[in-house]
Amino acid sequence: MAEFETHLGKITLTDKYLKKLVGHTAGSCFGVADMCPCGFRQDFSRRIKHKPAPEDGVSVSFKDGKLEIGLHICVVLGTNISAASDSLAHKIKYTVEENTGLTVSKVSVFVEDVRS
Repeated sequence: MAEFETHLGKITLTDKYLKKLVGHTAGSCFGVADMCPCGFRQDFSRRIKHKPAPEDGVSVSFKDGKLEIGLHICVVLGTNISAASDSLAHKIKYTVEENTGLTVSKVSVFVEDVRS
């Protein structure tokens, strides 16, 4: 959860909001087939709901006032994985910084699977 003060008052951004923002952005990137759940909680939730959620495969943490993002993705077969992950990391960083005003120190992309 991120909290900061502005001239208008206190602003609070929840982890769920940040995860959904990152998930929607990642889902629209070229080469990303799906988000893979990271951790037991997301995997269990996905199996119970029988449908993917935008925040599946996204982890966020704050260190020294800066945001660190982890993405677990499945890529489309034939996609250049290096180019797709670099492009995804840049787009996520830009989108989060532009929409929230937070500083993103690190975006880690983990390719879990390749799908056709």
